[in-house]
Amino acid sequence: MIFSGPSVQSYLETQRLGRLATIAIDGLPHIVAVGYVNDRDNLYFSTFTKTKKVSNLRKNENVAFIVDDSGGEAGWRYVTVEGNGYLISDMDEFNRVRGLLCEKYPAYLPEEWAIREETHTLIRIEPRKVLTANID
Repeated sequence: MIFSGPSVQSYLETQRLGRLATIAIDGLPHIVAVGYVNDRDNLYFSTFTKTKKVSNLRKNENVAFIVDDSGGEAGWRYVTVEGNGYLISDMDEFNRVRGLLCEKYPAYLPEEWAIREETHTLIRIEPRKVLTANID
């Protein structure tokens, strides 16, 4: 259980946007905002298959991910993850994660936004290191 503690788990579950950094073939970082879900061990998100982040992950699985917001008087809050990003190929896992994403983001349910295996890639981030600030 990498996202230990109810405060970290609750924070990740209530936030809607994170930022994913991958490494391009030229060695430069590439960062994008993504909607995500998490379980007790990993983070997941969906993207169209023909994106730079998918292309980058095919060549280099190292990623960084941050979920943050201004915590008011408590100061800046964040959960930062450094780890590995994997393209999900197992259909049972794909369907489970698609269900989690649709539960958090009901906009993925209508036909125009539906997550389809022929056009979308689901990605699992397995953390190696997790840092937090003001998440208590």
